[in-house]
Amino acid sequence: MLMHVLIADALAATPEFAEALRLQTHDVQLTYWQRDPPPPTADVLAAWTLPDDMHQLPEGLKAVFCFGAGAGHLLTDSRIAEHLPVVRNLDHGQAEQMLDYALHAVLARQLDDQRLLEAQRLGVWDKPKQARRPRGDLKVTVLGHGHIGRHVSAGISAYGFRVTSWTLRSGEPVPGLIRGRENIVQACDGADVVINVLPPLPGTEDILSERLISCLAGGSYLTNIGRGQHLDESTLIAALDSGHLGAAWLDTFRREPLPQDHPFWRHPKVRVTPHVGGLPTVTGSAKALANVLDALRTGAPLPGLLKNLI
Repeated sequence: MLMHVLIADALAATPEFAEALRLQTHDVQLTYWQRDPPPPTADVLAAWTLPDDMHQLPEGLKAVFCFGAGAGHLLTDSRIAEHLPVVRNLDHGQAEQMLDYALHAVLARQLDDQRLLEAQRLGVWDKPKQARRPRGDLKVTVLGHGHIGRHVSAGISAYGFRVTSWTLRSGEPVPGLIRGRENIVQACDGADVVINVLPPLPGTEDILSERLISCLAGGSYLTNIGRGQHLDESTLIAALDSGHLGAAWLDTFRREPLPQDHPFWRHPKVRVTPHVGGLPTVTGSAKALANVLDALRTGAPLPGLLKNLI
């Protein structure tokens, strides 16, 4: 069955992506927003966010494919009808990049990287008085247990760290997984590193709050590769200045690009990266979209359906 995909994302609008998609599935017609005349009908719209000038979606849409991690922002776009499925890009390559970023921060905490950076800045030969803590002594809490959260938790655990995962979702008990907003402090209590990979869904704004930060171990690292609105910025800076937090690794922000006058740029305990924790890959994204198209052809459950990834 021929499937018509309207591409409205710059990362997907490349010959490399088109070729990768055709290697994964047959009978696909691609149309590109602004490059081609707007199509009257399409089966799937692929976009990170809907273009401002896309005032009306094509007729006959069966799904919106989010070309990126965390598709919750599409749920609040009034142009997308409530009945229209929104599916997330289950890109294994992107999940690997997010794991790399998270693991980098966890290893920095284990190696006491912030203290060493400060000693270097001051020109002090500050050798530690004792051996560093073994990996299994550090508690790492991962907030989010969807496609990326599970991959990050499993990867850090495989490296020998002690991992606790947390999700908003209710459900059957799972070893190492704590469920429910009311139990987030339990999940984070005494953590040496917290890694946030939550999508921007209702109930998650300012979830990295004073209540959560205060329960972390002294000198802990907070890593945000979820969304900027998850973080209470003033609370974070206060915790860094007091010494309760050892460092913050921030990849996402309330305003992007991060304004030049923002205090994060100059804070000695903040690591700023420009939303590069995990970018969609050509092969992984093509496979994920092909899986969605195949499911639509056969009537199978849609992989990455957003409501199943909270």
